[in-house]
Amino acid sequence: MLDSLRASLSPLSLQESSHWFTVIITPASGVPVCDPFAFRKVSGLSRKFEVESLREGGNNTSTRSLLKGPASHGQVTLEYGFVYSTALWDWSKQVDATSTDFRRTVTIMHLSHTAVLGVPVSIRSYILTGAWPVEWRASDLDAQTGQLAIDSLVLAFDDMTIVTGANVALAAASVAMGSTSTTAAASKAKLETTEFGLGLAFTFDFNPEQLSVSRSSTWGGAMDSVKGKNGKFVKVKPIGKAYPALRRPGAELDKLSLDNIVLDGPNTVTQVELLHSIASGITSTAGPSMVEFTWKDIKFRGGISSLSYKYVLFAADGTPWRATVSLAMDGQMISKTGTVLVDVSKDSGEA
Repeated sequence: MLDSLRASLSPLSLQESSHWFTVIITPASGVPVCDPFAFRKVSGLSRKFEVESLREGGNNTSTRSLLKGPASHGQVTLEYGFVYSTALWDWSKQVDATSTDFRRTVTIMHLSHTAVLGVPVSIRSYILTGAWPVEWRASDLDAQTGQLAIDSLVLAFDDMTIVTGANVALAAASVAMGSTSTTAAASKAKLETTEFGLGLAFTFDFNPEQLSVSRSSTWGGAMDSVKGKNGKFVKVKPIGKAYPALRRPGAELDKLSLDNIVLDGPNTVTQVELLHSIASGITSTAGPSMVEFTWKDIKFRGGISSLSYKYVLFAADGTPWRATVSLAMDGQMISKTGTVLVDVSKDSGEA
């Protein structure tokens, strides 16, 4: 019915004012946090991509713009005009790093002046999932002005969805069910031992900005074999040659670096101890085991050459709740088919 009404109107008449809206903050219980019609202003709704500029040789008039990473959302500010309520303040007090119960679904409905059966219609809804307050502000108290008292709440959130038309009803149903997040979880990576029957495996969320693999080879000058005074052949530098022949280097190990692995939650210490056991081999009399790293189509087999971790967040009772981990491995890259890309067990010898 609403869609047919809009189709009969001119494009200019379809433009809506921005002053009629409602905000619904829904926790897991499904009961709104505060009066949805008491909000006076919403600002900061945005979506932005990071751009990396690339200059190409020979092109002196322009640069290419490359996508640098995923989209980010600006923080949203809600201004609430119902001064007798402490709902927003109470929500901000619930924020605790050791819990996820403080996250909410916030639905901002832009209402049309055209009512259907006497009920205002949402022409567009912004659904913020995983939202939580990062700042609460009360208005200044000033006897010289007649301004209304306003509470302001700044929100961070995981993702934003915009729905219009018939999808508004589906959005409202989703909010009523207490949906808190639609953000896709980070993919899983695994480190597991491959020797001594240890059977240790460490699985963790992994969504890096970058993953670094390096390989180096050291070339040198070839040596001539000549017979020494004792009749034995020795290696000497070629005489009379400005540039001696190159000696092929022996095969070098690949190096893999995994930085900024984030471990979060009540089992952080247990996860760190498991990773430490895999790296140090303290569960085996044979010493550290060979380890295989797997993530998506990337597979690396070798030994952990360095491991560092740092606890960066603690619960109120002092329990470590978050750690950042960096580790490096020496070994071999494995192809999708399971074959070694470079066989480091063979020395190519000299030229």
